[in-house]
Amino acid sequence: MKTETEKLINKYLQFGGDKDYKDFEKFFRELIEAKFHVNRGTHDYELLDYVQNKIVHGLQLCLQHGTIYVMVDEESIEDIEEAINGEELSGKHKQPQPKAKAPKKTKAKPKKKGGHDLGKIVDHGKVAPEGNSDVYWGREGIDLVFQPNDPHVRIGEKISPAYKYADMRFLEDYYGLKAFEFGNWLSQQDRLNYLSGLGLALYDLHKLLGFSPKQIGLEGKLSVSFGARGRGKALAHFEPAAFVINLTRYSRPKKLDKRPSNFRRVNLILQDGGVGSFAHEFGHALDYYAGTFIEKADDWQISGGRDTNPAIRFPSLKKPKLQGLMDNLLNKILWKGKNVQSDYYKRLNKKGTKEYYIRRNEIWARSFEVYAQYKLEKHKNKNVFLNKSKYAERFYLTFAEMKKIEKDYDALITEMKKHL
Repeated sequence: MKTETEKLINKYLQFGGDKDYKDFEKFFRELIEAKFHVNRGTHDYELLDYVQNKIVHGLQLCLQHGTIYVMVDEESIEDIEEAINGEELSGKHKQPQPKAKAPKKTKAKPKKKGGHDLGKIVDHGKVAPEGNSDVYWGREGIDLVFQPNDPHVRIGEKISPAYKYADMRFLEDYYGLKAFEFGNWLSQQDRLNYLSGLGLALYDLHKLLGFSPKQIGLEGKLSVSFGARGRGKALAHFEPAAFVINLTRYSRPKKLDKRPSNFRRVNLILQDGGVGSFAHEFGHALDYYAGTFIEKADDWQISGGRDTNPAIRFPSLKKPKLQGLMDNLLNKILWKGKNVQSDYYKRLNKKGTKEYYIRRNEIWARSFEVYAQYKLEKHKNKNVFLNKSKYAERFYLTFAEMKKIEKDYDALITEMKKHL
């Protein structure tokens, strides 16, 4: 028979983003009442107190940002799993564990105050002043994977300190984005890393496209979601109805008792999930934006959507300009002469190729990935958050093939810019 504390903990673990303030209020009252019936300092009291702090902080974030921040993330669950097994909750009495050496910083790291583990910043940390969250979280023990001068993740133009690449509100305003969304299973460390990776990707993307920063947000319609709208095995996807790009979180790590002693969750971020998929999904967003808000295409996409027919589409005076430029570009990608398929389409259309890979909108999105990568590498730059190949090599244009159509691509992007 479950105790009252166990029932409340289980109820907490089932809480999700579909709850409204009345659900929070009711549960909060139950929690406070349960705390009155257990002795301070006991194991039950510690568990209930931990959950209470979670709820209070979650509600504060809701009020501050107008967004439901789901309270139950994976690190919370692991904390509770450890506590149920007799260990102490993080952020309470646990001593800090040794960590891998962090990249050198220009300033010496200040010493921690108090001598105890900060735990999760979502529970116990202070708000980062002036948006310098990368400095703050680095000081307090959270690892930052995506940093502008780390050649493992980015090589490119020097970024000014005034560009707050890990600050959510700064990025929303700077790029004219509609909103950010974070899923249940992202820790605060995950949130910071995905946010900082995106901040660096957006910087390089608007530069290589020649967009102004505000044009990236597609007139304030584009939102970005991290680990909140996953679809099966998809690493990322674009939802046209909500106009949101979702990047999937990395796979859940092994259970606590099966992890190596030097395990660091942050290492998983570059191994799988949505990192490297943003250029592809932004390509879809451009396609839908042009076909929905600029030229009203029949299928809401100027690429031709899910149509798998590679037949040449002749631009004409009857067609809007963007659709004509897209038709011209896809014609050159799929054909090299009258009734002569391109080498790329021959590779693409090998026996056994799934229908997904030959849809016109997917051919466009993969070509946009290559276009972004080609533009970066022309200047010997890179950005792993923006793009890294996810499919077999044959599904992508080569750089030699991209070079032949670069001017056609530039013409389409230039025309799109006029409408943003």
